[in-house]
Amino acid sequence: KYEEISDNTEIDIASYLTKLSAGSVSEPGTENINMMLILISQLESIADSCNSIALIMERKKDSDIDFTSEIKKNLETFFEPVEKLVQKMMICFSDSGEEVSVDEIEAVNNKLKRIGLKLQTEHYKNLRKGVYKIKAGVIYSDLYNEILKLRHYLFHITYKMSSAESEEKFEFFFN
Repeated sequence: KYEEISDNTEIDIASYLTKLSAGSVSEPGTENINMMLILISQLESIADSCNSIALIMERKKDSDIDFTSEIKKNLETFFEPVEKLVQKMMICFSDSGEEVSVDEIEAVNNKLKRIGLKLQTEHYKNLRKGVYKIKAGVIYSDLYNEILKLRHYLFHITYKMSSAESEEKFEFFFN
């Protein structure tokens, strides 16, 4: 249901922007529209990813699976930098005048990639050792893989929005 809503919203906005670009639009205006089309696609992907995470957690609940304290701790470690990326993305969309550093975004993204790689490596070792049940491991793996996808979308959109070139392209959009 929610995925359909976000898909329809993306289609509606993309249709409007496409019609807008069919008119007499300046080259900078066309570039702005193209960038907005990229952004709405990424935002829709973020919505899809969040929906997938919710469905995974629902599957966990329906299967009556409990995560070990280690899995919970690992996911908590993973969610903290994801939350930071969300906050940075929200700053980019706000008119607060606060700037988001590309270096900071890259650092958070790299941290998430390292955490994801570590979790994946540890997960396979733990499965072999029988540290947690296979069903819990599958849900855990699905969850951290979806979080990695979410990280990708958040990074992509925040990076584009925070770069100096993007700020110029989006000047009319936010003023």
